[in-house]
Order: sequence, then C-alpha cells, then structure tokens
Amino acid sequence: MEGILFIRPRGGRSEQLLRTVRDFSDYLSELLETEHGRVDTHTIFRYVLNVQGHATLEALIEAIPSPAVREVAMTIAEQLRQQGMQQGMQQGIQQGIQQGMQQGEIKGRRELLLRQLTAKFGMLDSFVIERIEQADGPTLDRLGEKVITASSLTEVFDD
Repeated sequence: MEGILFIRPRGGRSEQLLRTVRDFSDYLSELLETEHGRVDTHTIFRYVLNVQGHATLEALIEAIPSPAVREVAMTIAEQLRQQGMQQGMQQGIQQGIQQGMQQGEIKGRRELLLRQLTAKFGMLDSFVIERIEQADGPTLDRLGEKVITASSLTEVFDD
C-alpha cells in the first residue's frame, strides 16, 4: 500500500481538502485493516486538522463515506473537544486564581489603610470606611502615601 500525503490547499480552501478526503476514503478504509492502521489513520487526521484547522472538523467527518474511517475521525473529534474543554477549564482556573490573588491583595491593602487611619486619627466615620472599601489599587496607594504626612482625615482625602 502506497503512502498518502495531505497538503494544505492554497488559500486555505477546505473544499479541496474535503474532496481529497473523499477521494482517499477507500485507501483510508484499507489502511484501517492493517496492523497499525488505526494509529496511522488517527495520525493522518490529526495532521489534517493541524494543517487545516479545527473549524473544518465537522465538514471533514461528513465528507467521509466509510463508516469505519468516520468512526476514527469522530473519535479524534471527541478527543479534541475534551482537550479543548480541559484547556478551557485550566485557563479558567488560572484566571480565577489570578483574580482571587489580586482581590486578596486589594483587600489586604484596604485593611492596612483602615488600620493606619484608625491608629492616626481614631474612630473612622462610615463614609470614610465606605470610601476605602470602594477604592481601587492606585487610589489606595495615593491614600496610603497621604496618611503618612496628613494631619487630618480631610488632608488624606483632598484630591
């Protein structure tokens, strides 16, 4: 049995790729019957998807006349979906951790500023506490610097 070579159509035309897959469907069916046929067919489809992109996956599966070859392609499609889901979940977890760390840092900075203001000026009014609780990072930095030299709460919050 001769080898098969898929090349990316010029300009990324997926119609040409689909015709090629249909034309080689008999060959792919025969390939499945060999000792390493399933692995080889799997490799061919992975190559095609890497070259062509995953957007054509469903069209590629539909273009395959052989049920056995289509089954291999569908298995690959499912594996790719699972990988995509895992990657998406992993990215979501990483983003969540990053966001949580940032929120925790801001919360700690707010608590420190509230302690500094209380230590320097005594009991704080609710509007001061609320203003600190609503402050973002740069505002907390600015207020934290002002608390060092300010002689009153008014000086801290004067813009």
